[in-house]
Amino acid sequence: MPLSPPPRQPPFDDWKELVEELVTQLNGEDLRTKLPVEAASEWDENELRMFFMSGGTIAPSVDPKLRAQAKQMGEKQDLRSVEEKHADLMLDEAQKAAMSAPWWGQVSQLDKEKAAMYRDAALSRGIPPRPHAIIAADDPYLKQLYKQKHTLPFEKHILFWDNAAVGNPSKAGGPRAALHADEGFTHGDSACVGRGVDLRYFFDVANLRVVGAVAYSLKAVGGWSARDDETSTPWRASLVHGGLVEAVLDELTAEAMKINVCPEMLTSEFTAQLKRPSKPGVTYCVEAQITEVRPPIVIVQGKITLQSGEIVATATAKCAMMDKLVAPTAASQSSSKSVQQEDGIPISDEEILQGSLSLALLNRERAVESQPISDDGDGNDIAKKLREMQRLQSQLVAILQAEYFCDDLELPADAFGWSEGALRNFFESGGEA
Repeated sequence: MPLSPPPRQPPFDDWKELVEELVTQLNGEDLRTKLPVEAASEWDENELRMFFMSGGTIAPSVDPKLRAQAKQMGEKQDLRSVEEKHADLMLDEAQKAAMSAPWWGQVSQLDKEKAAMYRDAALSRGIPPRPHAIIAADDPYLKQLYKQKHTLPFEKHILFWDNAAVGNPSKAGGPRAALHADEGFTHGDSACVGRGVDLRYFFDVANLRVVGAVAYSLKAVGGWSARDDETSTPWRASLVHGGLVEAVLDELTAEAMKINVCPEMLTSEFTAQLKRPSKPGVTYCVEAQITEVRPPIVIVQGKITLQSGEIVATATAKCAMMDKLVAPTAASQSSSKSVQQEDGIPISDEEILQGSLSLALLNRERAVESQPISDDGDGNDIAKKLREMQRLQSQLVAILQAEYFCDDLELPADAFGWSEGALRNFFESGGEA
């Protein structure tokens, strides 16, 4: 029985992402612009899938009765792509592999249920496209990982499990969900843009490892200067900051723990050895594997290597299963709360979301799309082209604001049409150029 989530229903919060998934899965690049406007608000996922699978020839009927009959027929048909069928098969294999793991008898039934929810959600989602990826789509090692039948791509999720204090942000209902974290310190498009790291990981069903690839841009080096003054011309260091390499290993070992044993975890001890320097522009191999399980402690070994096999860095993580730890007393909770207030200023959800690259891009697109277009014949086409130019420039501005850490720096009114070089000069100079 397939483990994929049920078909999504309108209205879609992730409309563009859903369309991109279907375009990729069903080779529907030429159909992207042929979708009618009402598809985003009226079609369900199965109807969208049928549209792409039929090459754009099958769309929902305008007759409600015929449409209802078609939906009933569609529910009886297997509309999954070949890739999705393979993924569901691998999810079944992953569950079987988990049941044969050496630690299967050492964890509780509740732990098994939590790990299964995390694993199914993460592996069903895969790795969404990264528009500003550092690892090229045609990278030979990345292509090899995708080609292997026993490795499934996934990205970080967060498990919400009966946590009344935090609440469950899932719109699907129910107190439990494993939700996709589309942005993070070492993963997602925001990590590529903001921190110069592109980490992709895969679950190796054959032996319960997490494997993958990582690459860095020049933004990940230890230091640089954009100034051209009496002391020097602009310059950059040539080696990746060691702390970022350790962060990659920390993330990798945690995901091996989460997808295998316990998604609700924390790393209590972490040691790393950097054997050789890491350089921007190189695709490295990553791997993490559980070596010991004695609840509430799990030991995970991680490593980064050259594609030739030479060790770049290794790490040992001592992870703790959070639900097995002793609950804090009322006194300790009161004490920790006062310390938190003394040591730092609470940050609101709104302030946190201000750092979201995907949200910044979405808000800018909405602002451009909300601008009225007058219907004046040929001028209407010109207005649409201008709006598209504004949309593209707003995307570039959001990316550069994240890159130069200057979200509060806005362009002057006459900046429309500036080249990328002019925009970079503006942000590099703090708005003075």
